[in-house]
Amino acid sequence: MRADGAQPPAPQVRIEPDARAWPALAKEHAERCGRAGRPVVMSGHQAEVWHPGILAKWFACAAAARAVSGEAVWLVVDQDEGEPTRLRFPARGEHGEAVPEEIDLRATREDGAGVPTGMRHAASIDADRAAGARAATPGVVAGLRRTAEAFARHADAPSLARQADAAVRDLIGGEESPRAIFATELFATDAFTEVLDAIRADPALCARTYNEAAAARPGAGVRSLERIGDRVELPLWRLAPGRPRRPVFSDEMSGIDSRALAPRGLLMTGLVRRRLCDLFIHGTGGGATGSPEGYDRVTEAWFASWLGETDLAPAVLATAPLRLPLGASERPTEARAAAARALAHRARHDPSIIGDGATARAKQAILDRVRTTKESGGDAAPHFAEMQSLLERYRAERADDLRRLDDEAERLARLASLPAAADDRTWPFVLHDADALDALRRDIEARFGASQAG
Repeated sequence: MRADGAQPPAPQVRIEPDARAWPALAKEHAERCGRAGRPVVMSGHQAEVWHPGILAKWFACAAAARAVSGEAVWLVVDQDEGEPTRLRFPARGEHGEAVPEEIDLRATREDGAGVPTGMRHAASIDADRAAGARAATPGVVAGLRRTAEAFARHADAPSLARQADAAVRDLIGGEESPRAIFATELFATDAFTEVLDAIRADPALCARTYNEAAAARPGAGVRSLERIGDRVELPLWRLAPGRPRRPVFSDEMSGIDSRALAPRGLLMTGLVRRRLCDLFIHGTGGGATGSPEGYDRVTEAWFASWLGETDLAPAVLATAPLRLPLGASERPTEARAAAARALAHRARHDPSIIGDGATARAKQAILDRVRTTKESGGDAAPHFAEMQSLLERYRAERADDLRRLDDEAERLARLASLPAAADDRTWPFVLHDADALDALRRDIEARFGASQAG
């Protein structure tokens, strides 16, 4: 129960297939791979403070590992770019509406564009920035402050990604946490060595089968690898401390130490599902094996065609679109914004809209003279000129009132174009009430059976 007595929003958990089927999937794969005694359940994400949908994968990873008496492993995607210290949060606008805003907890600015989080130094944190945020609720302020404190505790971490991973673990709490592995260190595994040998043996085959698998599934949104003459782009990144990551082409492979290489997304999930785990938990982006959606359907087709590998660890899905308790959506509709624009436009021609009755009556008197003159066959042009002069004086004298209408129309148009804060499901999990996150964890654990709910 929250301190204000209101119940936290109910979690909306999506798990595919049914969680009760996961243990058998993991055990069967582990037996085929010689890990029958301790199956490995894996999931992962970029180094950042995730939204609750990713936290659902974390909870599911731990619960599934317990269900098979196995090991839970979290893959930190630290060969990717990102700004872990930059958090979106719902702020309170000048008119009381909840609007999206962003805060960077760093004490100093740093241009890390293109540099992976695993190749950047840990951040120095300014905790006062969190305290000064114009947050929509006290709970959001508290969440930002807790995040700043967690990052500050790990300012001596060897990389920004490791700082973020440690901070997130602090924020989640609990005694059991999946073991971390980092994508920038996969070069040290036999799994990476095997696929790297296959790439070096025939780069063109690797790229061609990749592109064919991606083209056959355009809905996955996977970009094709480039071919420039005899050079082909490979599914690898070249990394160096403090430097932007670089794509790798086939003619460069002989001159690159494997320790400077990291797999891109599809190669990364493919190699860990091939050798390092027995069950892999995706969100909606990656999708579950056997479903039509998800980018890892491309991975499965590619590895089958390229390596003849048809026994990747099964992929399953877990997510939970949890909302913050911000009340009913305060976002104006497009119709309301359009009406405000129309009102501001009409006010420039109709003084009565802003309460200028005298000018409105003077304008009407001129219009009456225009009608009378036209009916008698006279020239109404002088009267029209008189009315135009009247409106120009009115607009100059009442410029502040007209500007206020324009500003309100612009404000409503801006708010109408923003996502509704109350409907947004991507706020960092730390901004949510602890009871809501605990309810999410218990819901997920219960899917694996009563023994997991304790």
